[in-house]
Formats: sequence, structure tokens, C-alpha cells
Amino acid sequence: SLPWLSQQHGSAAAGNNSRVLLPKPGAGSPELELRVRGRSGGLLAFGTSCSVVLYDPQKRVVITNLNGHTARVNCVQWICKQDGSSSTELVSGGSDNQVIHWEIENNQLLKAVHLQGHEGAVYAVHALHQRRASDVELHTLIVSAASDSTVRVWSKKGSEVTCVQTLNFGNGFTLALCLSYLPNTDVPILACGDDDCKIHLFVQRDDQFQKVLFLCGHEDWIRGVEWATFGRDLFLASCSQDCLIRIWRLYIKSTSLEIQDDDNIKLKENTFTIENESIKIAFAVTLETVLAGHENGVNAVHWQPSFH
Repeated sequence: SLPWLSQQHGSAAAGNNSRVLLPKPGAGSPELELRVRGRSGGLLAFGTSCSVVLYDPQKRVVITNLNGHTARVNCVQWICKQDGSSSTELVSGGSDNQVIHWEIENNQLLKAVHLQGHEGAVYAVHALHQRRASDVELHTLIVSAASDSTVRVWSKKGSEVTCVQTLNFGNGFTLALCLSYLPNTDVPILACGDDDCKIHLFVQRDDQFQKVLFLCGHEDWIRGVEWATFGRDLFLASCSQDCLIRIWRLYIKSTSLEIQDDDNIKLKENTFTIENESIKIAFAVTLETVLAGHENGVNAVHWQPSFH
């Protein structure tokens, strides 16, 4: 069975990276985005006006405000720790064209690093920790999408941040993005959901993301994408304004010769190959299922985290 998939509106379920979209009153007003840290009892992080607020749902009190943006905060994302412990870092993007990396200690702001370079409002951010063979210290890999039709890739080590790449989408826009690692490797993969109804997949090699595939099927703007590891495979959930949620499976393609029966119905495979540590590995992506039931566009989709 697949890991549970959840899209939540109205209240924040406890769990790592759960997300709630609460429409603010008033025509045309922005949505409020919340991110939950850690497991049950974790802090909520959400943007309100020009600040990121940390909120304790158990005590029902605001812990602190993270101030640094000069215009509306559009997106917030906790950076998950590899050992599964509570996050102490998060990133946010705003209409001031900035991305800010926040580091907290004892629920108070320890350090804020500003990432500048976008020429339009930032509407999506994601990040993960990355260990390089040549360096003992962890790096933080950050990606951000903005209305300037670009996705910027940032590398953070200590207080030093470098923009290592800019992905240009021409006249299009990336509305959602998510990072993960290819199965059984330390190679980052980036999924970008765009207004061209496609999901663009990029794999990082030598600090540069290279496009390997695009996934077709949605018939309207893609508003959310999120990876989840289950067993030896990687699953991608995507949602769109076409009212549908699609589940894609990414897996290592078998190199053994198998007898093909032409009478069997098989799903179409999208394949690509990478070289990791001088070994070539072939991957395949298939559409697992389509979830229907919403009567209007789906704005966000998230995997429910494990509770064990």
C-alpha cells in the first residue's frame, strides 16, 4: 500500500511538514500558509503580512515573530533533519523578491541569512540538507521559484550562501517545487510544477541541475508537488487546477532481461539514466493512479508523515 496522502483545509494536523491553507477574508486576499515542525506538539510556522510567526498549538500562544521581509510572506518551509528530529531551520519567500533562511534555537531566532537575486516575488521554496564527499560539514540546498520565470538554486554553508544556478522557464512560471534524493543514491532530484501543465524533473550533477524528464497528464496549472519515499521507491504527488491529484512512482529500472508478453497491458514508462560513482543507473517513472473527487482546482497536496 502507498503512504497516506492528505490535503488539509481548516486545521493543522500534527506531523512533519503538514500544511494548511486558510483563505483570509476579503476578495482577492492571499492565502495563509502554515507548516508544522516535527511530530505531535511541533511548532507551526506561517506567514502573516511581512513576518513569519512561530506558534505553539499546544499552548495556543505565539512563540516569536521572525522579522526580515519588507513585503508579504508568500511561502514557508521547515528544513527536515535527516535523523527525523525537530527542525531548527526554515526558509521563507516573499513579495520583496527575497528568500530568507532562518535558524532558531530554544524557539528563538538565532540567525537570519538573506538570499537576494530574484527580480520578482517569490512564491515557492524548498530545501534539504546535503552532505558532500569532499566536505564533512552539511550544506543546505535551497530552491526558490519566483514570478521572474526563474527557479534559483542556492548552496548554503555556514553563513555563506551562493546562487549556484538559475533555471529559466521563459514566459512560464513554476508554481510549486520539491526536492528529494533519487532512490539508493545521494543525488538530488527537483520536481517543478508549472503553468504549462507539466511537471519538469531535474537531477543535480556537479552542482548543476539538468532536466531529465517532463511528466504530462494534468490539463491545467499545477499547484502542488511533493515527494515521499516508500520502501525502495520514490513517489510524487501532484495536484492541479484541473481538480485532479496524480500519483507518480519513480524507481530503479531492472537491468535483468525479462520476457515481455505482448498481450499484457503495461503502463508507459518514462526513463532516464544517471552516472553515480562511475556506475550507470537507469530510472523509470510511471503514473500510479489518479485521484478524483474535488469539484474545483486543488491548491495543495501533501503526504501524511509516518507516526512511527
